[in-house]
Amino acid sequence: MIKKELIEQIKSEADIVQIIGEYLPLKPAGKNYRALCPFHLEKTPSFYVSPEKQIYHCFGCGASGSVITFIMEYEKISFPDAVKKLASKLGIKIETESIPYENRHLYEACEFAAQYYTQCLNKSPTAVNYLKERKIADEIIEQFRLGYAPRSNALYNYAKKENFSIEALVEAGLIVKKNSEYYDWFYNRIVFPIFSPAGRVVGFSARTIEENVDPKYINTAESAIFKKREILYGFFQAKNSLYKTVPILVEGNFDVLTLVQNNFKSAIAPLGTALSSNHALLLRRYSNKIKIAFDGDQAGINAAIRAIETLLSVNIEPTIVMLPQDYDPDRFVKTYGKEKFQELLDKSYDYIDFIRYIMSSKEALTELLRLTALIEDPLFQEESINKISQIFNITKETLLNKIRTNKTPIKKPDNSQSPWKIQSILRLERQILSLALSDPQYLQIIRNELPEVLVNNENIKEILQVLYNNLANGILAYNIIDQINNPELKNLFAELVIENQPKLSLDEFKLKFYEYKIYKLQEQISKAEANRNNQLAITLAKELFETKKKVNEIRSKNYDK
Repeated sequence: MIKKELIEQIKSEADIVQIIGEYLPLKPAGKNYRALCPFHLEKTPSFYVSPEKQIYHCFGCGASGSVITFIMEYEKISFPDAVKKLASKLGIKIETESIPYENRHLYEACEFAAQYYTQCLNKSPTAVNYLKERKIADEIIEQFRLGYAPRSNALYNYAKKENFSIEALVEAGLIVKKNSEYYDWFYNRIVFPIFSPAGRVVGFSARTIEENVDPKYINTAESAIFKKREILYGFFQAKNSLYKTVPILVEGNFDVLTLVQNNFKSAIAPLGTALSSNHALLLRRYSNKIKIAFDGDQAGINAAIRAIETLLSVNIEPTIVMLPQDYDPDRFVKTYGKEKFQELLDKSYDYIDFIRYIMSSKEALTELLRLTALIEDPLFQEESINKISQIFNITKETLLNKIRTNKTPIKKPDNSQSPWKIQSILRLERQILSLALSDPQYLQIIRNELPEVLVNNENIKEILQVLYNNLANGILAYNIIDQINNPELKNLFAELVIENQPKLSLDEFKLKFYEYKIYKLQEQISKAEANRNNQLAITLAKELFETKKKVNEIRSKNYDK
């Protein structure tokens, strides 16, 4: 295990603004920094980073945490891997063996199977010849760790021989249990290990090498570490290239291998599923443009339309490569060469021209209005509307009106019935808590002078308890936020930390706190009297008298000055 002290050292030495600034273009916003949130779609920045408190928070989607949490969420890696990555940036050494991680048994099962399938490939002339016929070079086989699943229950028998956990292989989807018998999920197939963004094997795809066998491709079942709608085949190998070149989205595993082999290193593919919004958000971190090079048949065209819809909805600008009928990138490159494929890339269509090319004018206009309505980026949408206006000879105003009808208005909550006083007290409550996070002596006052009976908001009560537990060690927001598992609570805590509160003197804070306490005491006294709890009402009334007395003393002292 990583020592708690070492994790705290890493957090304390890391500059969250500098680290997150390596991923996002942060801009100053008061005492904080802000950017467009990388975890959800937005056109107005709501993602804030606090250099003072060393945490981040998005007021849009609620994402929040310490610098380690950010690396975990952005890179899609485990806590130990994020710690390692951050430690490496800071020059702090951590022994690899000392770091455990969640779902270890699943990672180990996938790695065990990947190594076994590689051994089987090297021992199978049939599998080797198949890859040679597909013109896959040895370095690509090695880079993508291709393997071969033999016939019969080869993996199961090998795992028994090596005394490896059969249960872990079952949970990873590599072995199936049926009527108390065990069977390999893959047999007589070329196996493609699927990597997490951090480079761990998390699942597998496999293609039959026999003719007339359906389905051609099958995947391992989804597990705690393998979710098809979040992972792209080839993403780990392409990751470093995505910063420099536009991603090329293809449909098949062999498309990826052939393109990478021919120096199109940014090739990636969904795993037998439509491109998801999770895929798109992952890619948007690296590029706001994507080239779609799906198969040249009707199924490929339909898949391209679905991908365009997904990409536009996260403000990624897609261009579409038009392949000839019955050609996929793999076959095209092997037939005509990489230079011809580059020409297709260079001449790729934007989504407007693509839709016009494949549909009649009336159908195209309807579809373009639907797709353009998905774009949230005002500049991108305006450019698209201008082009559609010129092509179809329709005024921009008319197009805008039609586009608005494609959008569902968002209903905002109606707070008009909320009494002003309640809203005012809620704001005061937040302000007091936010100030308490900035100075331990403020928190100590709350702890000493706020009876628990006055705190009827469970979230506030929980946050106060967490703060009290950490008071002895100092209020380090970047440590506290990672202790909170409740998403709603974490969101509230981060908002309180990020909020810009004016610096107050101790007396100014006390006056605000006592104003809040007086209101809460009066509220509880009324409830106690209504419930005929006279003893509680008398106790609270005494507390109210003492609190008002303290307010008068502070005001008198400051008046005398």
